[in-house]
Amino acid sequence: MPLYEFVCTTCDELVEHIFKYSEKPKEVPCPCCGGKAEYRVALPGYFKIKYDQNGRVGFKYDLGDGKKFHRSATREQHEHTVGNRTTKDLQKMGNDKAKSVYTKDYQRHVDAKEKSASEVRTKAMKEELKKSNKFSPK
Repeated sequence: MPLYEFVCTTCDELVEHIFKYSEKPKEVPCPCCGGKAEYRVALPGYFKIKYDQNGRVGFKYDLGDGKKFHRSATREQHEHTVGNRTTKDLQKMGNDKAKSVYTKDYQRHVDAKEKSASEVRTKAMKEELKKSNKFSPK
């Protein structure tokens, strides 16, 4: 659920509440003075800007609180694919190191579905064979 900011009209106090989008009120009571705090559009958590400098791609992050930092696109890609894993985990991964974390999870999902579908087909075939053996003339 999203976090919404409300500003009191009398004492300018900032009030934060968590609501479902469909249940968000226009006003909430101020905890300091008891007045009404109106909804205010809040700033995003951070900004991410992609830039290209002399053929090298990077990202500039602005956290909104005065803190800014830069990261290379190579580092972003590394964390997306490998993340913070131990050496043992990387050795177990083998050739999967180049695949995205999301791709690996999706592949596991597809493999599990295929395995369950295969088991259902095998079970159905065995049942059909049993039925055909019961009624076949000897």
